[in-house]
Amino acid sequence: MNDIQNQSAPRNPAMLPRAWEDMSFDEQGDHLLSLLNGGRGNRAVGVIYYIACTDSGRLKIGFTTGSVKKRLAQLQTGSSSELRIIAERPGTIDDEAALHASFAKNWLRGEWFEMSEHIFDHICSVIWCAASIYAKRGATPPHWLRAGICMLEDTYGGLPPEYLAMT
Repeated sequence: MNDIQNQSAPRNPAMLPRAWEDMSFDEQGDHLLSLLNGGRGNRAVGVIYYIACTDSGRLKIGFTTGSVKKRLAQLQTGSSSELRIIAERPGTIDDEAALHASFAKNWLRGEWFEMSEHIFDHICSVIWCAASIYAKRGATPPHWLRAGICMLEDTYGGLPPEYLAMT
């Protein structure tokens, strides 16, 4: 089984609600999102955010239980370069630590990382999942999602047209 198949919907019946087939698409999406962020001890559920420096393309991967926009404002105060939110997803402090470990080869300092193909692919997956859920629900994508797509294209280029259509 390849990596993509391993990342598909959970196959362990214990991880699925009993009436999975009877759930609406929205309910299934909410459940899958909860699997992304949940069940890890008593850790607070918050947001994993990805903030990029527009000058260098470097990336901060952080966690907050508060507002990502407020966190961006705090970080911007200490930075001479423009910073932008390019993605966010539900998560815990443990999820943040797992991401940091996964991207250790690209670690610079603190929670800052040099962009790599591995990190780029991860962020694209986060954006794609979020965009898919918003599109299926017929909802307007949030500002961070549109900004994330634009930021990825402006900074790194080469995004597929379907991503750019959401901006």
